[in-house]
Amino acid sequence: MISGEVVVIELNVYLDNKGTLGSSKVAVVTIIIVVLLILVVLVVCMKVLNFRRSQRKILEEEEMLPKTKTHRTPEEEQFIKELKAKYELLYHSVQPLPYIRDRMYCVDKVYVYSGIERLVEQAHGNKMWKLLESHHELLKKPENCGRQIIEGEPGSGKSTLTLQLAYDWCQRVPKSPLSNVPVLIYLRLRQLRGVKSIYQAIRRFILPRDSDLSEVIVESIIKNFSGVLVILDGFDEYPDKDDQETDISLILRREMLQDIDVILTTRPFYLPKELAPHTDRIRLTGFNEDIRDQYIRKAVVHGDEQAAREIILKLQQNPLIGDLCQVRLLFVLFAHMSHENKDLKTFKSVTSFFRNVIACLHSHLMNKPIEKVIFDLKHDELNKVAFEALSCRNQLIVWDSTSLRKRLGDDFYEQYLKTGIFFEEEILTGDQFLYKKEVRFCHKLFCEWYAAHYIADYLSQESLTSATTESQSVAELLRYLDPFELHYVYRFACGLNKTASGKIVNYLQNNLKHKKFAMMCMLEQDYKSENIVDAITKLASKVVHVHGDDSQVHQRSTLQVLEFASATQITIACLHLTMAFKECDGYTILLQSGLSLCPLVTVEKIHIELEKEGNEPYAISEIQLTNIFCFGLRCQSVKELSFSECLLPLSPSQESINAEMISRKLKIYWRDYGYSLNLHSGDWEVDNINIIESLCSERLQIWTKDSKLQQNSTLQLLKNASNNDIPIFHLELLQSFSKADAGNIILCSGLQLSCPVSLKKLSIDTYEEGRELTETEVVGILMFAQHSQRLEKLMFLFCLLPQSIAAEDIPSILKSRKVRVTWLPYDSGKIYDLNLESGRWMYDDRTLDVTDAVYSKEVSEFREVWQGTDCQKARERKLKVPKDDTLTPLLTATSV
Repeated sequence: MISGEVVVIELNVYLDNKGTLGSSKVAVVTIIIVVLLILVVLVVCMKVLNFRRSQRKILEEEEMLPKTKTHRTPEEEQFIKELKAKYELLYHSVQPLPYIRDRMYCVDKVYVYSGIERLVEQAHGNKMWKLLESHHELLKKPENCGRQIIEGEPGSGKSTLTLQLAYDWCQRVPKSPLSNVPVLIYLRLRQLRGVKSIYQAIRRFILPRDSDLSEVIVESIIKNFSGVLVILDGFDEYPDKDDQETDISLILRREMLQDIDVILTTRPFYLPKELAPHTDRIRLTGFNEDIRDQYIRKAVVHGDEQAAREIILKLQQNPLIGDLCQVRLLFVLFAHMSHENKDLKTFKSVTSFFRNVIACLHSHLMNKPIEKVIFDLKHDELNKVAFEALSCRNQLIVWDSTSLRKRLGDDFYEQYLKTGIFFEEEILTGDQFLYKKEVRFCHKLFCEWYAAHYIADYLSQESLTSATTESQSVAELLRYLDPFELHYVYRFACGLNKTASGKIVNYLQNNLKHKKFAMMCMLEQDYKSENIVDAITKLASKVVHVHGDDSQVHQRSTLQVLEFASATQITIACLHLTMAFKECDGYTILLQSGLSLCPLVTVEKIHIELEKEGNEPYAISEIQLTNIFCFGLRCQSVKELSFSECLLPLSPSQESINAEMISRKLKIYWRDYGYSLNLHSGDWEVDNINIIESLCSERLQIWTKDSKLQQNSTLQLLKNASNNDIPIFHLELLQSFSKADAGNIILCSGLQLSCPVSLKKLSIDTYEEGRELTETEVVGILMFAQHSQRLEKLMFLFCLLPQSIAAEDIPSILKSRKVRVTWLPYDSGKIYDLNLESGRWMYDDRTLDVTDAVYSKEVSEFREVWQGTDCQKARERKLKVPKDDTLTPLLTATSV
C-alpha cells in the first residue's frame, strides 16, 4: 500500500523534472491524491473494525463454552489419555448380532438417531414431551439443571446412545457439545456392586491395571476441572441402587460434586427414589419409518439400495410385529438377519421371531469347526436360573462365572458363551488387585426368553386341583413379574405353550387394566382361534381408548389388538385417541409415546382429543388436517372423523377436501363447538345447538394473549349463537379492546368484533394495562352495545373513564331498555353506575353523583396503582404533546 506522503513526494519530483503542469492537470492530480488518502483511511478502519469484531466473537464464544483449563498437569494429561483409551475399546466393540463375535463395529458406523424427547413444562404447570432434533441437544439443558435421566425400555438403545456420546468426546466431533467437555467419566453401573466411592470405581473400572494414578489423584483431578460430565449407564442393573449412602446416590441427589453434569440411563420402572431438584427427564421413543430405513442403509447394507428395499419389504410383510419397529434390539436383529438370510420367513408373533433368533445363534455356531455343538441342548436349569433372577424383588441378572458354570455344566456354559447368548466380563473383587469373571445375558430379553420357558413348562403341567386353587397357584408364580415391565416374559410364555397361555390370559383378565394386554398375549398363539376372535370382537364393538397417559406397553397392546381386528375383518366401532395424538403424515399417526398407528381398514369412527398447549387448545394446522383426512380415507370403513379440545382451520381449503370424502359422505365434526364440516362449501355449520347453548351459558372470553385462531373461533361462535338466537350470557374482553369504530370493536389483534344481537352482558377489562379511555372511546363502546337486543349490563373494569358522558351522546335505545352501565376503576371494591339520562357517574346505590373531589381522588389512586405501565407512560407522553383535540378536555380534567 502506497501512502499519501509518498505519492506527493513523487509528484513533486515529477514537477521538478518536467516543469510545471497546467492548472487543470494539477486539479486532477490533487483529486487523485485525496481519493487515495480516503481509500487508505477506509482500509485501515475496516481492518480495525474486523479485528474488534473477531475479538468480540471470541469473547462471546468463551463465555458460552465451559471454562476449560488451558494448561494441564502431567497427571491430568495421563488421566485423559487413559480415559480415551478405555472408551475407544468400548465404542469400537459394538456387535449388532451377538452370535457373530468376530464382527464388531465402531458405534459411529451403526448409530442412527432415533426418537429422543425431553419433558418440558409449559404455562400453568402443563407438561409435554418435546422432540429433540439430535442427540447433540442432550447437553442443551434447562437452566440450573445438571442432572439428566434418559429412560427407555430394554433394547431401546440407551447404551448405544451413551457409547456414541463417548465417541463424540474422544473424537472431539466439532458439531457435538461434548467437544468442549474437558473430562468425561463413563461408568456401567452393573459393575459397581459394593463400590461406594466413585473415585474407586474410576480407578478400578476405567483406568488400566498398571496405571500409577491413585484414587487420591483421581479425586483431585475431578475436583480441579470445571465442566466435568459423568455418564452412568444402566441404573436398573445397579446392584446398590437402594443404598442411599453411595457416591452415586449422593451425586444424583446433588449432595456431592454439585458442579458436575450427570447423565443417567435406566428403564422407566427403575427411576431413582430420590433425585436432585430440576432433574431433566429424557426418553427414547423408538424408530420411525424414516429412521429404520436410514439404519438399514447405513449399518446393514452399506448403501446397497436393492438389498435395503428387500429388507424393508420383509418388514412390511410382518404387520403384526410392531415391536420390531419400536424396540431397537429386535429391529436391529431382524434387519441384520434378513440381510444374512434371504429366505427368512414371515413371522406371526414375537415368540416365533425370537425362536428364530435363538435358532440362528445356534446354527451359526454349528457352521464353525468346533468339536462339540449340540443344538437341541436342554436348558431347563437355565430356565430356572433366569426365572429366579427376574421373579425376586430386586432383579439381578449377573452371576459369578464359576458358580453358574458349575450349575449349568461346562459344555452347556461354553456353548452359550460361544453363541453370544452369554457375555463374560472381568471385574475387580473387594481386593482391588484381584479380578473375577462375571457372566450375564447379552441382553435382558434373552433372560426373559428363558424365564418364559420356565413359566410355560410349569403351567403346562396338568393339574387336578380346583380352578380357584389353580388361579391362586398362577398368581403366586407371577406375583413379582409386573406385566408392563416384563411384558415379553408373558408374551413369550403364551407363545411357547397353549395350555400355559390359557392360564396366563385368565390371570391377566382378572385385572381390568390388563385386559388389553391379555389379548395381546393371546395373539402369540394361533390368531384364528375362536376365543381371541370373540374377545376382540367384544372389545372392538365399544369405544377403544388410547390414552396419552397409558404406558407404552399398554398402548402397544391396544394397537396390536386393533391391527389384529383390522387384519381379520372385525369391525372397530370407534377409536378414541385421548391426548395421544402427536402428528400425522397421511399414512400413519404418530403418538406422543413414539408408537405409530397404521390405517385400520375396519374402523368406522376416529375421535382425536388433544391436550392443551399452555393457555389454549392445541391448534391443528391445515396441512395436519389434510393429512388426517388422508389417513381417514385409508381406513376404508371410516364414516366419521371428529375432534375435540383443539383449534381447527375455520375455512379449510378445497384442496383439503377431496372428491373421495364427498363421494363417501364422510362426516367431520368439531365437538368443541358443535360444528360439522360442509364438504361442499368448506364451512363449519352448526350441528349441535345444545353444545353452543351450553358454551354461551358461561363466560366467553377474548383475551389479548389468545392466538388469532383462538379469537377467530370465539368470534365465529358468537356469530353462530346470534344467528340461532341463542342467548350469550357474558362476553369478556380481557385486555383485548383496542378501539371502537363504526359500531364495531377492533381488537388488539386487528380482528373486528360485531355486537351479537343476543348478548346479555359485556365487560371491558383492561387489567394490568392501566388504560384511560376517552369520552369518544366510551361513546363508541356504547354505540357498539346498542346493537344487542338482549343486553342487560355493560361493565368497565380496571380502567379510568371520564367524569361524565354527554347525555346526548348516549344511545336512546340503552335508556329505553334500562341497560345498567357500571365502572370499577381498580380492585378497591367501589363500583360506579352511569346515569343514562344525565351522563354522570353515581355511587351508593345511585343516590349520589360523583363530585369533582371524589373523581380527583379516584384519578390519583388509579394512577398510583397503575404507575409504570405502558398505558400510563403513553398518557404522560400525550400530556406533554396532545395530538388529538378530543383528549384535551379529559387530560385537563384528570391532571389534578
